[in-house]
Amino acid sequence: MADRPIVILHGWSDRGSSFRRLAGLLRKRLGREVASIDLADYATMDDEVTYDDLAAALTRAWGRRRLPMGPRSVDAVVHSTGALVLRDWLVRNFGTSGGAPVHRLLMLAPANFGSPLAHKGNAFLGRVTLGWSAERPFQTGDRLLRGLELASPYTWELARRDRRGPNDLYGPGRVLCTVLVGNAGYDGIRAAANEDGGDGTVRVSTANMDCAFLEADFSQNPGRPTFRLEESVGSTAFRILPRENHSTIAGKDDGPRSREALEAMVRALTVEDDGFEAWRAECAAATAEATAKGARKAATHGFQNTVFLVEDQFGRRVPEYFLEFFVRDDDRDWFAKMFHREALRSVHAHSSEKAFRSLYVDCTVLGRQVDREWEGMTLSLSALPDIGQTGSVGYRSFTDGDIGGIEIPKADVERYFRPHRTLMVRLRIRREQAELGLADGVDLAERDARRCQGREPGVEVGGGDLHPEPHGEPRLRGESPQVLRDDVPGGAEEVGEVGGGVPLPLGRGLGVALEGERPRCSRIPGAPSARTSGRPRSAMVMRGGR
Repeated sequence: MADRPIVILHGWSDRGSSFRRLAGLLRKRLGREVASIDLADYATMDDEVTYDDLAAALTRAWGRRRLPMGPRSVDAVVHSTGALVLRDWLVRNFGTSGGAPVHRLLMLAPANFGSPLAHKGNAFLGRVTLGWSAERPFQTGDRLLRGLELASPYTWELARRDRRGPNDLYGPGRVLCTVLVGNAGYDGIRAAANEDGGDGTVRVSTANMDCAFLEADFSQNPGRPTFRLEESVGSTAFRILPRENHSTIAGKDDGPRSREALEAMVRALTVEDDGFEAWRAECAAATAEATAKGARKAATHGFQNTVFLVEDQFGRRVPEYFLEFFVRDDDRDWFAKMFHREALRSVHAHSSEKAFRSLYVDCTVLGRQVDREWEGMTLSLSALPDIGQTGSVGYRSFTDGDIGGIEIPKADVERYFRPHRTLMVRLRIRREQAELGLADGVDLAERDARRCQGREPGVEVGGGDLHPEPHGEPRLRGESPQVLRDDVPGGAEEVGEVGGGVPLPLGRGLGVALEGERPRCSRIPGAPSARTSGRPRSAMVMRGGR
């Protein structure tokens, strides 16, 4: 359809006029009408504006420009946050079963899973990204930035709606979506925003539309957790353009810098349904080449955006938890040190929903360790309140020596830590309650006193500990009071929980104490102690979805 118009949608702190150069380049190459939609220019800078407001504004702007609304009647180009706005608008108004007015969708440096700049603060955003409006000084669109923040509930829910089954919005016969992103940072003062694996504003991994979903449920039977891994449904194309940054890829700052960038845009806006899979393969090959070359320096390594959400069996989000990665062998300290100091580049808890965490993992560094002599890596989690400390309500940790753990065999590490994508991990743990008040007419304090005197069977007594043991065999372990549970094998063990709701990776702020059988956290004021012991009893081995 040669007369199908092309619509350009800007992002946060931007305006439609910024894309005149890009519009001219596309108009010259394709000979088609190109229209830029302006969402009231700096409307995205108003602290009261929400994504609901932007979706409604897009509907009005579409009507004002008299753009067609029939199925697949326009092609669209979006930049940065504009990708979130258009995705949201499509799902709200047209669902995921087809019928959307967009045929081809070209995403330039999209913030599909957020931006590390969104939580930097007004001063940084104003000076470095020039985001202040003269009419509204010191406003940066606070509500929008919370949705644009890494690990935001907004981007999590949006991905669940349009990237998870049973229906899908993207692929042949529906919206043909191509993501193009650079991996070169800014120059000058704006270089302060650069980080490894990014284009100066978004991360390569958070730009990619393809993602994966991992769910692990420890809430029903912690000793035998259920587990499921799913790739995102449908198909989108993804390509890295090595010489471009967040501005040049959109035709700003005299960009694009390379001829191949413009050619890729033209291909994305002319590809047909029957050629889309071949186009995807071509983009994947170019990305693989860029990844191989980028392995030579840290700035262009391949990273994964790994987003965690921890909930209990009641659906309540757990804001305070600690994640730890290690290997189960005789020399496990080297792995913990490598992972938490070198592979794990940053951890971010969402500013208003701390149950959501983004872990930025350097897959290039991690991949270099796969050939070493180790069987696999293990993930443990400790959450507050710890029922072993409160004695009333709280959570048991899952570790390699407690009620279960998540173990990734070495052969599967590259499957779970894949460069240039987002892995969304939802962990469900069980909130437990001790016997409160009276039990069978006996006061709880009196019952505990009898237990401490060793007069109740099946309970090991030592230093105030009450530990149920598997197969009814009591055993002395630890010094912290624990809650008696007959349906959970083994006792609870602490693995360096940290207060304040922010996960502090080992080796960053806490340090790694190279002692004992596994890494331990250095003690910090007000934080629970770190204590580990025992051999693994129940691990969830992640070898595939089930």
